[in-house]
Parts: sequence; structure tokens; C-alpha cells
Amino acid sequence: MGRHPDLERRAELLDEVVGYLGRNGVAGVSLRPVARELGVSVNALVHHFGSKDELVVAALRRAAEIQRGVEGRWRRQVPHVRAEQISFWREDIAGGLIAEGIKPEDAEREASLVKATFTGLVLDLLATGHRKRLTDALECALSRLDDLRQTAP
Repeated sequence: MGRHPDLERRAELLDEVVGYLGRNGVAGVSLRPVARELGVSVNALVHHFGSKDELVVAALRRAAEIQRGVEGRWRRQVPHVRAEQISFWREDIAGGLIAEGIKPEDAEREASLVKATFTGLVLDLLATGHRKRLTDALECALSRLDDLRQTAP
């Protein structure tokens, strides 16, 4: 009978994995580089998480939990933080599109769609773990933005 994962150590590793993925991204993640950077063996990661996919899903869930905690603190300080947070991301995306030559009214609409698409894809990933399908959907959305940029005057 195998030993049971140490839940405290698993939580520590999970926070470290969240940091790793924040710095390196999720695309093409592999257990060996993660283990090397965290100073643990691949077997240790598999012991605590089961597989690479389970590790990534757990890390995304933990990242969302951390974000909810931060947002909760912000909400207590600033009641309209969610609107400000979404507005900040949307405005940044719109600014980038305007810099690419997209008309401001079109950039605002497209930025809203990008933000909503990304949020929906993250929620879908957390709920289903269907990374390939959602990566394909994200690539399709990004391709659509590229097409829009290329048609800008």
C-alpha cells in the first residue's frame, strides 16, 4: 500500500507551482522543469498530484482561490473593485488594439469580448479540465484578433 500524500506539503508545493506557472505560463508545461525549479523529484509531484494535468488543474484552482482572497480584501476596502478590475484589464486590451490601429469604438467592443472569452475559458478549464479543447478555442479567439489587427487601416 502506497503512502498517503502529506496535505501540508501538497499545499506548499501547490503554491510554488502557482508561482512557477505565473512566471512560465501553462502552455507546454512539463513535470521535469517544474520539479527541477521546485527542488523536488518528478515522483514527488506525481505522488502529491497524480499527473501533470491534475497538477495544472489544481494550480489553476489554487490561483483562482488566491485571486478570490485578494479580491475579497480589495472589496472590503473599495466596494466597486470588481468593476475596476475588469475595467483595468479591458482598458489595457483596448489600448493595445488602438495602438495597433483599431478604431476606439471597435477596440472597446473587442476588448470586452476578449476579457469575457478569457474569463469563460478559465472557468471552463477549472470546471472540466479539457485543456486541449479550450486551448484550441483560445487560439481561435487570438487568431480572430490577429485578423482584426491586419485589417486595421
